[in-house]
Amino acid sequence: MPPRRTCYSQGDYRFVDIHVGKRLRRRRQLLGISQTQLGKAAGVSFQLIQKYETAANRIAPSRLFAFARALPVHVGWFFDGLPPIATGKVHITIPLHELESRETASLVEAYFRIAPERRRAVIRLIQSMTQSPSG
Repeated sequence: MPPRRTCYSQGDYRFVDIHVGKRLRRRRQLLGISQTQLGKAAGVSFQLIQKYETAANRIAPSRLFAFARALPVHVGWFFDGLPPIATGKVHITIPLHELESRETASLVEAYFRIAPERRRAVIRLIQSMTQSPSG
């Protein structure tokens, strides 16, 4: 059987699927819920729960949401413990709700309306504002 193809042309993100599957199993076991019980709560078979927990199948966002409701955790809990987002120079972790906020979108749109030669000055200004005062 040929290897499963993914849509990730820049790298292999299977480690995320494995991590989420392990977190699903850990939470289910902690609550003492069987795969059958969790499957009924999420509307899937216990066999599919097995496949999710072993990362044989990827979990769709809507299904992950159903699991979060069945296992009383926030959806982000499944991703806790993953490495932070890497930008190439600095490793940062930004909460998803911050990335998706209107304020952030507005800021990004305004930034790209600035002439490219002036953007560096804006970046320096923001960086200077975020530095702790030396005293």
